[in-house]
Amino acid sequence: KLKSFPAPSVRHPPSALQMFEGGPVPIHPAVRPITQEELADPRFKPIPPEEDYEWKALVKFGGAGDQADNKEQQRARYESTPLDSRELAPGLAKHVLRANPDLIVAAGLDYTIRTFDPRHKYKLVQIFEGHTSAVNCIDVYRGDMLVSASDDMTIRQWKMCGSELYGELLLTIWIVEFPVKAICSLPGQRVACGGLDKSIRIISLVTGATLHKINDHQMKGPDGQFMQREGCGALYCFLHIRANILCSGSDDSTIRFWDVDTAQCFGTYAGHRGYGEDIGDGSQFKLAREFAPVWRICHLGRDGTRIASASYDRTVCIWDVSDIRKVHVVQTWLAADNSILYIAPVADGRLVTCSADKYIKFWNWETGELLHSTQAARGIPAAAVMLDDRTAAIGGGDASIRIYDWHDGKDLMGQYGFIAMDYTIVDMCRVFLDDAEAARWTRQPVLYRTIPRSVGEDDAKTAIESAKVLLKDALGYKESS
Repeated sequence: KLKSFPAPSVRHPPSALQMFEGGPVPIHPAVRPITQEELADPRFKPIPPEEDYEWKALVKFGGAGDQADNKEQQRARYESTPLDSRELAPGLAKHVLRANPDLIVAAGLDYTIRTFDPRHKYKLVQIFEGHTSAVNCIDVYRGDMLVSASDDMTIRQWKMCGSELYGELLLTIWIVEFPVKAICSLPGQRVACGGLDKSIRIISLVTGATLHKINDHQMKGPDGQFMQREGCGALYCFLHIRANILCSGSDDSTIRFWDVDTAQCFGTYAGHRGYGEDIGDGSQFKLAREFAPVWRICHLGRDGTRIASASYDRTVCIWDVSDIRKVHVVQTWLAADNSILYIAPVADGRLVTCSADKYIKFWNWETGELLHSTQAARGIPAAAVMLDDRTAAIGGGDASIRIYDWHDGKDLMGQYGFIAMDYTIVDMCRVFLDDAEAARWTRQPVLYRTIPRSVGEDDAKTAIESAKVLLKDALGYKESS
């Protein structure tokens, strides 16, 4: 049943919604400080400030200074690219609903990422190998690169479109001794990532440093931190809303909105309210009756002020994010008989859901009307992307990708599509190669930070030590006789 909620009395265009309130107070001064260890070293020679080009670059890009940027200075760091670019306004229809991608990308439990060419019968273009465990999430970065998050405790950056079958690994960053479940590209040559350690990290792909570490999902939540006391707070999805605004989704049942420059929270919202009486009677079921993990969030296009979220409780929520401090649910409806694992736009006013009941359903998101549904022939559908306004690529647990015309209800490459991976597909995305034009992206990195470099380094050390133990155990394993 569709539940609608009253709209606010005033709607603001996206250009008025950028929440620039000034940068963070720098944690490093404008001149490189000299440590006690350096002073104690008789061989130490300080670098004259006018010759310390590395530190001067840090100041230039916001990583050090004697005072915080004001809001005009903060905004200026984003204005080297058009305000309606994919980097600054990814929710606009011209980006979300763009048809005919040059490549589709799939990632899965076989530890690989693969790209396919929709214009040449979905021919395999490249394979990206390097992760040592399941690849949970992928995102396009600056048009011709990918970023990925994995159970192997790392995030990685890859270069696409070379002539070799195996793509180029550009960067590996160890995060922490827990699986990394989600990653999202951000302006200023940064990414957001998170996972089972319940922390959001904003990371520079220029320096590899953790700029911010946010623990709110671990520490704070609705109903007196009920979900946190139950062990929830893991991060499963991110969505870059616009400019400096990020949305996170967690198994604590909330979505939250963040300033990626200052690590400040704009708001916390719970729209998915659990299974209700469907789960049974008794207070012991409160975890599922009243709360539900948020698995996916996506843009819906138009003016960039609508997003959708999908949850374990089988519902879809449509959110108005035009005023980031007054986000609210526009409508919600029951969309499946089991957990919804994936959600994506497929045309103007239309979205697709993939759920654990093996159904792929196509919806009018403005009315909650079911337009078409089809059942997966093998495995559980786990990902989908728009190809054009009547066709979607659907990835599933049988490692195949179906090419499906949802207007006519037809499989365009047979009932089972084509085998794309060696094991289950868990995420997909689209690539438009002309997005790689330099003019479409901010020219300089943003290095605002709220934690010292040592925090990220210490977390990375725990991940590396954990990986060493796993490797040692694997190499020393012997079957019992």
